[in-house]
Amino acid sequence: MPGNVGAMRGTVDWLESPHPIGHELPALFQDDEIAQAFTSGLDVVLAPVYLTLDAIECYVDPWLAPTDFLTWIGEWVSAEYDEALPEQRQRALVARSAELLGWAGTPRGLADMVELLAGVRPTIEDSGGASWSATPGEGELPGSATPSVTVKVRVEDLPPKGPARDDRLERVRQVVVRHLPAHVPATVEVTPA
Repeated sequence: MPGNVGAMRGTVDWLESPHPIGHELPALFQDDEIAQAFTSGLDVVLAPVYLTLDAIECYVDPWLAPTDFLTWIGEWVSAEYDEALPEQRQRALVARSAELLGWAGTPRGLADMVELLAGVRPTIEDSGGASWSATPGEGELPGSATPSVTVKVRVEDLPPKGPARDDRLERVRQVVVRHLPAHVPATVEVTPA
């Protein structure tokens, strides 16, 4: 995550182990100061492990995980990492990535991905279609034989004219290109309200 380059987990000064090793030793060593001092040093190292294991569900929940775990969790579900995204949008992307993989290649999947990565909800028009018939060869096939996708973004969903609008449209174009098959040409249009 942004700002966490080089962040590491380690000991926590005030954290006490819920299971001190010294208390588990045979009675002979429970009164031995050297054995207790030695095991208390190990308790300091093991206390964060106990804390992590006791709260493991928080480490794998994208809404609760520490920010340095978020990209790691995202790798499990093929979430795209983008440093430019705000943390909450990155968390939403990781949380929805498994669902989005199921919608990959569909207008809904593309619209959801554009919304998460670019911050605008587009309207998607594609050349495909599907139909069914009880009689083979009956009826016209929907769609067009030439593949194409048109992504329409409403002008009111964009920042005012200027560099911010250009950046947002470029981000939409990048998302569309990354999530469409290479043989499908795409057009991004800005539509009036």
